[in-house]
Amino acid sequence: MTTPFATPSAVPVPRAPAVLHLAPGRTVPGAIRLDGRLAILPAEALPDLSSHQPVALALDGSGVLHGTFVRDRADLQGVIDRRPTESANDLGGALRGVATAYLWRPAEGTVEILPDPWGTLVYRYREPGLDIFSSDLGAVVAAARAAGVTLRRSLEFVTEVAAAGSGGLTPASYEGVETLDVLEFVRVSDAGTEIRTYTAGAEVFEPFASYEEGLDATQAEIEENLRAAVSCGIPTPEQLAHLTGGLDTRLVLAASLSLGLTDQLRYLSMGPVSQPDRAIAERLAVEHGLRMTEWRGAHPRRRPSTITEQAAWPMDYSHGMVTTGPNIHFSASDTLVLSGGFGGFMKANYSSTLRDLDQGPSLAASGAMAEKLWGTMAYSPDAEVGLYTTDVRERRVRRLHELRMAAQGRGLSPDAALDFLFIQVRNRYFVSEITQVWNAFVHRFDPLYTLSGARLGLSLPAEVRRENVVGLDLMRRWAPDLMGFPFDRPKVSQGYQDLRGPVPPREFARPTARPLHDGRQVPPATGGRTDLPEMTPEMTERAKAMLAPLWQVRDLAPARAALRAVLDDLDAPVRDAVFNKARLQALLNHDLKHRGVIRQVHNLQAALQWLTSPSVTHRESHTVIHTPVSRTR
Repeated sequence: MTTPFATPSAVPVPRAPAVLHLAPGRTVPGAIRLDGRLAILPAEALPDLSSHQPVALALDGSGVLHGTFVRDRADLQGVIDRRPTESANDLGGALRGVATAYLWRPAEGTVEILPDPWGTLVYRYREPGLDIFSSDLGAVVAAARAAGVTLRRSLEFVTEVAAAGSGGLTPASYEGVETLDVLEFVRVSDAGTEIRTYTAGAEVFEPFASYEEGLDATQAEIEENLRAAVSCGIPTPEQLAHLTGGLDTRLVLAASLSLGLTDQLRYLSMGPVSQPDRAIAERLAVEHGLRMTEWRGAHPRRRPSTITEQAAWPMDYSHGMVTTGPNIHFSASDTLVLSGGFGGFMKANYSSTLRDLDQGPSLAASGAMAEKLWGTMAYSPDAEVGLYTTDVRERRVRRLHELRMAAQGRGLSPDAALDFLFIQVRNRYFVSEITQVWNAFVHRFDPLYTLSGARLGLSLPAEVRRENVVGLDLMRRWAPDLMGFPFDRPKVSQGYQDLRGPVPPREFARPTARPLHDGRQVPPATGGRTDLPEMTPEMTERAKAMLAPLWQVRDLAPARAALRAVLDDLDAPVRDAVFNKARLQALLNHDLKHRGVIRQVHNLQAALQWLTSPSVTHRESHTVIHTPVSRTR
């Protein structure tokens, strides 16, 4: 059996189809009419559509659905065949993981696009006589082009990426492209399009009857996720779990130990051996007899030769949505990778960062929040300090304010609304989007993806949520001894211990022993940077002092040079309408003393470079030669 995974080629293969609603008589080359004005531009050969029962058209991503781990269209069809009468609301509302299911219901003449409830991005472009949906932005761009419309890259979006590292206040990297909100799905038929909200979404904003009920429900969801993933049929050597010095991967380890699943997994820590993150992971592996690996499932076959390529490749592959991740030069494999990203839904995020600020309903309060969240150097109202012009800053702040007020309109307290905003904006546009891109190469899944955990966390007082009570209480249930071992930085606060009792620190029994290892390594890649600056002791010390990634400090000079070239390519009136000239000059020439500002240089370079590269390129074509990846069943 095969899957349309994107293997290294000249272009990224569309991950998902585009679903179209067309005006009568309008044709789009390559599109297949399903019913009247309903058409689909497939990313792969369509299944047999002659059945009268629901048909799985595609699965973009992977996840758990009703206790089954689904990683391709065949898996999805298997679940549908067992539940042929289940509604779109119930089916999509039960999906856990970063994934979107596409269903054709011939009896109704309807295609349903069902993203996971927490909102894998589903993109929409519409104009009179043309309405396009897909979870793959590249498929939307290609479908629009096939319909005779060339979409323009969005300066608004990429400048937001430059400040925050991801979008979300602006919906997409192409002008005129919208996205569905969290908890929404769409049905398309000859009659038109209909966007609905999962009924499961209403429950998220209703507190559980008791804390214990909520903790039980969260535990049950995570355990179902983990059991389903590990029993998916992928051989043990290809079932990997990230292990770090942080809390989320240790929480997955705790659940795996409790369920007796650790022997079926290989544990992966990707940090340098010299870093605490890797050292702690290896000590945990020794302590519990875990087998580690260097194998990652997906790995680069070719490395970029310049900083320009380094910035361009992930932006090109994600169609401008994220500045990091895999690209067309990566290999793919039928590998399960248990990774993090969703444990944060159970604790405080933005509400913790902003706890000392006014959380009232004023626009000024939202402006102060933007400055705190994304940096004074980007969102300061001071024209001598902020990166953006007053108009750009005010437009972003208004959007943040709208989202904040809408979250409170769902019945959330002001502080809980801020953490919902983290789910709705930052997590969707960074964690989920990066996971979705990786899902074209491996099956990446976080067992901590739940609705119950977020529901429980959002219902707690802010001061309790800040102590990560839900996550630590779950670890206490599964493997309490793990709580006392060192983390990369303190996770079990005095506040938590005041609530739950002391957690005595523990030392690793064999601190110098080496963990078990499966012997697999990542194969070497060809190529490599030819413009790398020479590493100096000063760079190393500077990176340590700022807690910045060493490569960002090392590459600052070439990134600045590339950014200068990109800014020269921008029309001066456009550039001056967006950016504060004085701040740009400071980024290009001053001695930068904060990691956030250095990161901003790299983000600016990547985002503006993508914006100014040709808007219609071979990378956005639907015409590819594609070699599927063999799969084991």
